[in-house]
Amino acid sequence: MWTDQTIYEHLIQTIYEQRLTPGTRLPEQRLSQLYGVGRETVRRALLRLSEKRYVELTRNVGAQVARPTAREMHDLFHARRVIENETIRIVALNVTSQIVTALEKVLDEEAAAHTRGDQAGAIRASGNLHLTLADFAGNTLLTATLRELISQSSLAIALYSHLPFTACRDHDHRQLIGAVGRGDWQAGQRLMAAHLTEIEAQLSDLPLPQPQVDLAHALQLEGSVPRVSVPRG
Repeated sequence: MWTDQTIYEHLIQTIYEQRLTPGTRLPEQRLSQLYGVGRETVRRALLRLSEKRYVELTRNVGAQVARPTAREMHDLFHARRVIENETIRIVALNVTSQIVTALEKVLDEEAAAHTRGDQAGAIRASGNLHLTLADFAGNTLLTATLRELISQSSLAIALYSHLPFTACRDHDHRQLIGAVGRGDWQAGQRLMAAHLTEIEAQLSDLPLPQPQVDLAHALQLEGSVPRVSVPRG
């Protein structure tokens, strides 16, 4: 049974994986049909999404996936560099073989997704790598903030990327985790900053045309509540 919470998480997942593109209309009636719930349940989920800036609610227009400004896009990457430089330092100073093994497992999942051409899977694994690092840093507030920043930056990438697929490269991540595994937090910080800056540099300051999206296809609903495993707000 879908609830406003699971709908909220599922919509973030589809936005994060770039299956719902910026500007996509999210009609309450259509969503209630797809999820099999009342419009009030959908309305509560959309309201929460608007509070987290994943969705824009406009009078006489309704809900649509947010279109972050170019300034917001640059602010997102600036904030990520600040937070992720600190998580790198903390993890590298306290690294263990168990941490390295866990990070390498996520790296392997990311590489496998790239190999099979699974864009959504690569985006999901990439975000999970950054979040796994944050989890090991042990600061729950930083991790929660980073979850939102990663989801929001995926939305910005969808709107401003010149390339058909802009995401973290798995070999960048391997160099990064290599530095963490050696306990070299300064090298790790340099690699993280360069990594995020390179992604940001691939983005235009002008929003690009977005494809029309079929909601039923994008949401990939199969009659059951999925396990949501991507960054959530």
